[in-house]
Amino acid sequence: RIHVAYTVCDDVNPEESDGVAKNRDKYNANWQTPILIFDDTGYQHDDAARSYVIASSDKLHTFYYDNEIDPWSGLMWTDLYHKSRSFGSTSWGSVTLIHQNTASNATPVDMAISANDYLHIVFDGEYYKEYSGSWQNTYDYSTGTENYNQKISANSNEIYIIWIQDDYPSYTLMLRQRDYV
Repeated sequence: RIHVAYTVCDDVNPEESDGVAKNRDKYNANWQTPILIFDDTGYQHDDAARSYVIASSDKLHTFYYDNEIDPWSGLMWTDLYHKSRSFGSTSWGSVTLIHQNTASNATPVDMAISANDYLHIVFDGEYYKEYSGSWQNTYDYSTGTENYNQKISANSNEIYIIWIQDDYPSYTLMLRQRDYV
């Protein structure tokens, strides 16, 4: 099976236009009908952006960013959300807020599945989170003030995070194993 997630939007930057996030699966030689992940209706959800999908042994997990706008002050921020569904389902489950006020443009979410079938994510240039049936606490893996391009890898049950640390005027490529500095 092949799983893709994408955002249909009116602008190059989907966080500044009305976006609809969808998922589509290819099973054998046939692409299945797109399944709606998110539609930007109502106050709580204004702009879907940058949707992602990853498969564990029995579920698909999707992540997307959504701009939130306070109708009274006009202030805007971007939040990271998660949904899951079983392979046989044609609809996504309830939404979980992963993190408020993220930096999705500079550091999009990256995902990995470990041998024990746990989902691991890194986001916002400094945060790590694990899903093992429920979301665990957020862990700050970074050592610097500005971090970019984080990537996560699961080798068996060992988790590795790689990122670029900006210590102007120098930049350092950093590596951290989940349990060890």
